[in-house]
Amino acid sequence: MIKPIDIKTNPTELLNLLYENQEMLYQKFDIFLSHSSFDTKELLRLKCHLNSLGKVVYIDWVNDRIMLNRKYQNDDTWPALELRMSQSDVLLYVLTDNAIRSPYTEREVNYFKKQKKQVLIYQPGGILLKVPGYLKGCEYCLLNNNKPMV
Repeated sequence: MIKPIDIKTNPTELLNLLYENQEMLYQKFDIFLSHSSFDTKELLRLKCHLNSLGKVVYIDWVNDRIMLNRKYQNDDTWPALELRMSQSDVLLYVLTDNAIRSPYTEREVNYFKKQKKQVLIYQPGGILLKVPGYLKGCEYCLLNNNKPMV
């Protein structure tokens, strides 16, 4: 039986669901996409490409579409994202002007660095803003036909 979701407590419900269902707690993702949701079209193309390479990709508004809805963030949003990052092997930072402006991308990169996990950068196009200092030491991923080979 599916438990009804209280939309106002989305991240809290997600954390409860993950901890109550051990198989979900031990779920693994090859790649956690650090991005801005303003780059939707590029992100969905990228996810499809990486999936075609056999990679399991995590995007918060795709994988946890309802429970991590940006409209209903609360104190459990970041812990829920940390749990999903801990389930991911590599962070792929999609370098766009929107991502640089995002309040979450720096936290995500720093979380991965603290965990001593790999952080790669994919730049799908030109940017106007300066590359942020928190990306120092991160490698740009190799490209094949303008798509990342992760």
